[in-house]
Amino acid sequence: MTAAAYSAALDAAYDRKTPQAVVSAVKQVIINQIRQIDPAVRIESTDYFNHTFAPDLVLHWERERSSRQLFVRQDSADLHFAEDLEPVVGRAPIIFSLEPSRARMRVRSESEQRFRSANLLVTDAAGVEEISERRSNRVVSIASPSVLQGARGILDADRATTMTTGLARGFVAAGNLAADETRDAVELIDHFFQRPQASKLAQFLRAVWVGAGGPQSAFPGAVPLQAGLSTEALSFLLEFEQNDSIDYWRRVGVGLDLERLIQLRPVPSRNFDRLVAANLDRVQGRACSVRIDLQDELVDGPSEWGASESALVWRGPAVRMRIAGTKETAQAGLVDQDIPVSLDQLVSRARLNAIPLASVEILAEERRIGYGVTSEATRRDISDDEQLRSMVGALDPTARVRQVVASLPDGRSLVCDFRDGIAAGRGGAKFTLLELLRFALPLLAATSDEDTARAKQIQSGFTEAVEPASLFDIP
Repeated sequence: MTAAAYSAALDAAYDRKTPQAVVSAVKQVIINQIRQIDPAVRIESTDYFNHTFAPDLVLHWERERSSRQLFVRQDSADLHFAEDLEPVVGRAPIIFSLEPSRARMRVRSESEQRFRSANLLVTDAAGVEEISERRSNRVVSIASPSVLQGARGILDADRATTMTTGLARGFVAAGNLAADETRDAVELIDHFFQRPQASKLAQFLRAVWVGAGGPQSAFPGAVPLQAGLSTEALSFLLEFEQNDSIDYWRRVGVGLDLERLIQLRPVPSRNFDRLVAANLDRVQGRACSVRIDLQDELVDGPSEWGASESALVWRGPAVRMRIAGTKETAQAGLVDQDIPVSLDQLVSRARLNAIPLASVEILAEERRIGYGVTSEATRRDISDDEQLRSMVGALDPTARVRQVVASLPDGRSLVCDFRDGIAAGRGGAKFTLLELLRFALPLLAATSDEDTARAKQIQSGFTEAVEPASLFDIP
């Protein structure tokens, strides 16, 4: 809303016939202004207006489980404005001045410092409009809700310009590993924001720094170090700008695990695909489920990875794989399925994908047949056994594989059950996404060569990025 539009809306509000209608209309003008910089905020209107200590509006953020009171004042240029705020200074509220503050603020510098110390924000329509106009900048758009949640001091049009310009330049500087300019941005953040929001924005700044290849320890700002970036910082990078570099997402994925990926609740995107693909060896789950023939449920588009409330999901051309912390959550919400796989199909898939098999269980009519090594200590791939090959021809055509145990290189066993499409280990064994794509998917998705090929492509891209080919052959 431009200054002229705001002034016209305010005049129209004042022209209402009853005092109650005037108050309601004025509040709506302010609400419209506020939503320009944070469309997601929930705004509650109270029964008060211009009250000494009762707020006019209360702003709520459900995701952060936080709120902030907003008080309307007629004119921040009034000589007694600072004294008028005494009853509410301790609540860290927003003071919205109906009249413009720009070039007319008569509050002394020590009073402004007091506002900052008390985490109180004084702003007006011009300050809000300045931020709104700059939301076309991705950094300002993502950071603007933090203005309402935790900005402090005086934020008129000039100061809003200083803040938004400084933020935009700071993130560019962090992406270029320019230490001095990045430090200036950290100091600007500390000046304008309360501690929680300042810490969050500085974490975002550090995320850009790390993604650009800068060491966390060399980041020019007093941001607490931790094992990897925070979930909020990762969310910021996912929304920040598209980046197809596997190396970039590998750098920012230090400390990444399955729980944090699920907590991100990402909108499917190429960035999230790259984040997962770059960290296939870091993210572990205890089980996965594989469902096939789901073309009617799958969403067309370039994105492959997503998350539900309890699982990470990979969506292939004709298959869906859910990776979770338990077998129950891997299977949650899925109807039972019986994947009809013959012994011949199983052996062919195991040999085609170089998956060593330790044992197999077959259902033939009303009989259950087991074939495998006689001891856990015996590490032999049974897929090449002559006796097993002879069973392929001897079994009734209706015989189906019930369960197979794959042997992983480090000695762990991955049990794939074809009755429910679940793959899991024994005890508390965990498996990386790389291992589940490498071993579980080719065995369980027995009708989907296209999905198997896509899974191999993901693995190949990850391996080439994380383990680049050497210049010289190593014998």
